[in-house]
Amino acid sequence: MAIHYLGLGEVAARLGISRNTLNTYGRKGQLPTPNAMIGDIRGWLPETADEWNRRRPGKRPTREGEEWHVMRHSTIRFLSSGGFAERINVERDTLNRYKLPLPDAMIGDVRGWLPQTVDDWSAVRPGKRLPRDQADWNLPPEVQQS
Repeated sequence: MAIHYLGLGEVAARLGISRNTLNTYGRKGQLPTPNAMIGDIRGWLPETADEWNRRRPGKRPTREGEEWHVMRHSTIRFLSSGGFAERINVERDTLNRYKLPLPDAMIGDVRGWLPQTVDDWSAVRPGKRLPRDQADWNLPPEVQQS
């Protein structure tokens, strides 16, 4: 089952502020580090958004000296569908021919996969063959392998 992260619009709706306000915080470097990235799309766990909202700039800190910037954590990077296609060495449109594995993460309606998920799926996908630069497409398969 995919982990659902909140995109910028979902964070804004959850906190009752405008997306433009969040973009302003982002331009000033005042948003917390995203919990996940799918391509260049940032995503946060609901609890990260809520905690940041309690301590965001312009609000009174919960403890003396506590600031929003203490919310630093590792960002999990997932492959977007374009990254998925690149990893298995096919064109992006070719993915439509396959039944892809379930995503590991979602940011809004954007699907993301861990590289290991893609590698495991690719190892057993139907129709897998050598990349064009490694195969002589004019020879039958039994001759190519010799």
